[in-house]
Amino acid sequence: MDQGKLNKARRGELRFALPIGYVWDHAGEIAFDPDEQVQHVVRLIFRKFDDLGTLHALVRYLVQQGIALGVRQREGPTKGILEWRCPKRTTLQALLRNPLYAGAYAYGRRQIDGRKKQPGRPSSGRVERPPAGYHVLLKEHVPAYISWEQYERNLAHLAANRAHADTIGAVRRGPALLSGLVVCGKCNNRLQIRYGGPRTLHSYVCGRSVIDYGGDYCQYLSGEPIDTFVTQWVLKALEPAALTLSLEATARLEHERQEVERLWQQRLERAAYESERAARHDRLVEPLCSAQCYVVSGHFSPIPHVMRAAQHHITPTLRVTARTSAGPYPHATVPLSSAPSPHTGRGLSLSSQGPFPRRCWWY
Repeated sequence: MDQGKLNKARRGELRFALPIGYVWDHAGEIAFDPDEQVQHVVRLIFRKFDDLGTLHALVRYLVQQGIALGVRQREGPTKGILEWRCPKRTTLQALLRNPLYAGAYAYGRRQIDGRKKQPGRPSSGRVERPPAGYHVLLKEHVPAYISWEQYERNLAHLAANRAHADTIGAVRRGPALLSGLVVCGKCNNRLQIRYGGPRTLHSYVCGRSVIDYGGDYCQYLSGEPIDTFVTQWVLKALEPAALTLSLEATARLEHERQEVERLWQQRLERAAYESERAARHDRLVEPLCSAQCYVVSGHFSPIPHVMRAAQHHITPTLRVTARTSAGPYPHATVPLSSAPSPHTGRGLSLSSQGPFPRRCWWY
């Protein structure tokens, strides 16, 4: 059976659960998700990770802008239905590490390592392999959101952000300018950053010998003079292209603002469509029910109110953000406190805490 699956995978015909932004079409081929907003969000995620450079910064950006991820249900009676979910760190990490977005059909990304397998747990022992260790890797086999070169750069960014001695590491809080970039000239190890003193000044310290062997420090350098020296030379090198860089930065900010505004416009169109469909559904159900059936059919009546509340909330927000710069948009929690239902006599109220409720409703 395993050999049959492997042979089928080598032809690119083995079907498996697809990540966000992809679906199986009627011909059995992998295709882009037909929803334009889903595609737009996926492309925005890759562009912003290329700009921000860290996974945590990407999560914070999506939350601040009120951007949700469109996920297709994989099983149950709602299989294939699109659901909008809150951004999650593990989901974004899996998205960035998946070679499918670079157009590569991959099989055998996670393989069983006998040394890590635990007795009585069949699913244990699975480890993720590098692309060279996959059972099957067919490049340029499916539609791609990014190039293979950008996919490799993303993997390199994720690996470099890990807090290891041999990596640069992610940018952290503090005034230090050369975090992870300064290397000791004696032992060739990266210098660590320390903060202390009455003014919380930073310094670059080579303490690898102390940590590993209990020896002495190689060297200790004050951080402020070094940062000032590097800053002067960097600004001097960039001075001829200062105007060009400023114009490029302005153009990128404007492009980012237009992208986010486009997402909000798509959400407004989706809310208008859902509101109209729910109202049409309610009009078809109501005449068929007598006064005794209102208790049964009453759960349909609040739906148009919820949809209209979402639509009316998105519209003024879109108008305000269209006149502002590329700053973060207000949190897009729908104030789901509708007017009283004509059948139940009660208003529908759904409350949430923070920018995303426990279960998000996005339109």
